[in-house]
Amino acid sequence: MAGHWDWSSFGRTLRASFRCGDTSEISVFKRPPTATEHTLAHFEVTDLEAVVRDLEAKGVTFLDYTEGPLVTTGHIAQPGPARAAWMHDPDGNTLGLREG
Repeated sequence: MAGHWDWSSFGRTLRASFRCGDTSEISVFKRPPTATEHTLAHFEVTDLEAVVRDLEAKGVTFLDYTEGPLVTTGHIAQPGPARAAWMHDPDGNTLGLREG
């Protein structure tokens, strides 16, 4: 088993944690809805263009940037050695796709 879920209650906050190995953990907290202006989560992909094309065909609208360090071409930016694309989920959270 790669990890396990640990449900913990801290006052009114419920937390689910998934441990992977000795040092990695992802935690999900129950909180009231809040707007975020940063990328909430990203997903690693091996063929960014193909995933963008597939999701766009399914109706996903990607965020495009025309200035600053995240200028996009074909919805994809290269902010360093990796390449990325961003979209909003139905709740307005920014999600990213990353290759590299």
